[in-house]
Amino acid sequence: MVMDKIAVILAGGKSQRFGGDKVFVPFRGKPIINVLIEILSSAHFEVVLSGSKEGLSSLSLPVIEDQDPFLGPLVALQGILSHLDDSKILLTACDMPFLKKEIITLLWDRGRDQDVAILTDRDRPCPLPGVYSRKILPTLRQLIKSGRRDLKSLLDSKATVSLLPEGDWRTLDSEGQSLWNINTVEDLHRIENRLQRL
Repeated sequence: MVMDKIAVILAGGKSQRFGGDKVFVPFRGKPIINVLIEILSSAHFEVVLSGSKEGLSSLSLPVIEDQDPFLGPLVALQGILSHLDDSKILLTACDMPFLKKEIITLLWDRGRDQDVAILTDRDRPCPLPGVYSRKILPTLRQLIKSGRRDLKSLLDSKATVSLLPEGDWRTLDSEGQSLWNINTVEDLHRIENRLQRL
């Protein structure tokens, strides 16, 4: 399938630190993944899920079955790009319901001529959310063959990577909410309390 703007949500992890599957954890009156789907849709992205077709079937969205679950995001990304015909995708995780549509639009535009486009925070690269080109498939295969499983390993490869400095995106997201993710129940409570103070 070919789409103009496609976003893929990684929803196949174990969620060990959370203590259970966090995909459908209630947040703002709805499952956390639904909040993220609405944000992506509002930025005019077609949404595809990566994970278990059985577990995600209730969302009525296309699902790319994870052929090697729990081997990490690099392996998942290889499966996603192999499955889709689109030249590039926006990749995010199911536990990032604070994405700003202005940020993902900026990433998409910056990734137009690059293999990878990601944000930096305090000079550190942040692989999610990020825009990834299908051109990196051979690089992904090489990295995985060498034992790498992390998205940051692309920074050490021949892929052309656009690193967006904070000055380029903080004006659109001053609190850096687009990088907030929920790994534990404590994270969820802490972020909810922080949002109440904003």
